[in-house]
Amino acid sequence: MMMRRSRTADILLVTGSAFRYRLTQSNVLTQDPDPPASNPWAQVQTGEVQVRGFELEGKANLAAGFDLVASYAWQDSEITRTNTAAQLGNQLQLAPEHQATLWAHYTVQSGALEGLGIGGGLRHVGRCFGDLNNQIELPSFTLVDVALSYDFGKQDPLLAGVMLRLSASNLFDKRHVTSCASLTSANCYYGEGRSVIATLDYRW
Repeated sequence: MMMRRSRTADILLVTGSAFRYRLTQSNVLTQDPDPPASNPWAQVQTGEVQVRGFELEGKANLAAGFDLVASYAWQDSEITRTNTAAQLGNQLQLAPEHQATLWAHYTVQSGALEGLGIGGGLRHVGRCFGDLNNQIELPSFTLVDVALSYDFGKQDPLLAGVMLRLSASNLFDKRHVTSCASLTSANCYYGEGRSVIATLDYRW
């Protein structure tokens, strides 16, 4: 299901969308109930999972050069067929129930700083499980991202097309766990730390 609504009044522009889904996936890998002696961890494609949820997104142009984008996603996942009794009804591995983002960006419209863009936002990922037995819980985390840009052409027509960009992901270098490779917590991995990227582009 999709919905879109918009409202314009002078410079204010607000748009939104919503999407709801329900999915069933069959032939999912699950433990072989009668594995060969040479491979006790063998799997067969007889499992099934169900996922339902919805996604919301809103965009707003609050003033000249000032934009705001927000999104939220809710997901409920369940293992509905498996050869491992302890996993039946459990939440899928690495499938957080809640996720959300918020991003604001402002571009200076006039004066000595015209062409300067400043942005910042948040990324939130709710808690989830790192294994199908739901014994390894990965805590929720929220990361901060920022961005700067400068359009040289706004100050000097001879530099039209020259753009400088600087972005930083996970600005505060927050330690967070994003994945697990097996049923042991020793095989879980941290997500990317602080990352800073600068680019200078020229378009003609």
